[in-house]
Amino acid sequence: MEKKLRIIKILDNNTLIGKGGTDEDITQGSKFTIVGKNDGEEIIDPETKESLGFLGLEKGTVVADQVEEHFTVYKSQFIEEKNKYSRLARNSSLLSSASMHGLIDINEKIPAHYQRLNVNLDEITGSNEESTIKIGDYLRQID
Repeated sequence: MEKKLRIIKILDNNTLIGKGGTDEDITQGSKFTIVGKNDGEEIIDPETKESLGFLGLEKGTVVADQVEEHFTVYKSQFIEEKNKYSRLARNSSLLSSASMHGLIDINEKIPAHYQRLNVNLDEITGSNEESTIKIGDYLRQID
């Protein structure tokens, strides 16, 4: 499989630009996984000995947001606002009254947001971990 789609620009920690657009039949809303350009094991065809590419480390998921002829703007997945409920045990050593011992409920509102991508912060224009998204990483369609 020839890898034509790759990251060419990082705008911020939830917006990327990738090579390929309508010329590669990308449509708005299509999902892609980001795969490292040299990460993982090289897959070799046992009969032809031809390299078929790398079984790369998956680094994140993006959605085609704005598709142009030769490039696409990708956004990380959008996470809707939701309520998070937690039940915590009260610390009995800090409470003086026996009647206050027990459980407390916490209701926390998590605002809607784009999932943060683990991008290489030095390559943002407009980390050294292997899972950091970098210019040149590939995009693989997943729908």
